[in-house]
Amino acid sequence: MAEKKNGSGLHDGHRQRLLDKIEQGSVCEHEYLEALLFSALPRKNTNDIAHKLLAEFGSIKGVLFAPVPALQRVEGVGRNVAAYLHIIGVCLQGVIGKQEASAYPNAFEKRSFARFLIKRYENIRTEVLEFFMVDEFGRICSSRSFSSDTSSSICIEPRQIGEYFSTRGGSGVIMVHNHPFGDAKPSARDDVTTEKCKELASTYGLAFLDHLICAPNSVYSYQDAGIIKLKTEKAQKLPFEEIL
Repeated sequence: MAEKKNGSGLHDGHRQRLLDKIEQGSVCEHEYLEALLFSALPRKNTNDIAHKLLAEFGSIKGVLFAPVPALQRVEGVGRNVAAYLHIIGVCLQGVIGKQEASAYPNAFEKRSFARFLIKRYENIRTEVLEFFMVDEFGRICSSRSFSSDTSSSICIEPRQIGEYFSTRGGSGVIMVHNHPFGDAKPSARDDVTTEKCKELASTYGLAFLDHLICAPNSVYSYQDAGIIKLKTEKAQKLPFEEIL
């Protein structure tokens, strides 16, 4: 049977298989979002866009409660798709309440944010580096995550972090990464990474508020430990790409 020329039949088989998986409860987070986008993008493969949205906003909840302009900054998400996702989020807010619906705590308060992080990473078994942008009123307004295929390291270019820092319009940034196994005690490499990211934030006029390390049952704060201003000789010598 020939494919439909208008492209509407290109992904029918895949979409039906994915819907069947959802009925069986055996899908990943990005697949839920992929299926959600079927109606908004009836003639396109929504898998790549789903991955990009999750990388940008951290979770499906983060995607649905993001403002339309922020959604439109994601490659492949036009005005109509952004409005579609945002309207779903608005509808959910009406059902579950604004307090419950928030993707992040209302403000950066260390104790509640630590609880949020432990819950956020509890089922993640690979290392994640995440930045949370904070506005001038102390509200967390966006996040950007970078993931790894292993539990021990992340490879990332400073350009990628700089792109996030330069486009989100916040006044401060919180750096977070997880230790999927073991405790939250920082390593020497964590110390160096902290200093490099602090310097990078400064070049974009952002206050570096903290670096938090999240383990399964605890969260370590560089700011609380009083070493957020560290300046190591090793940090000055190592190229940025070698420390992440």
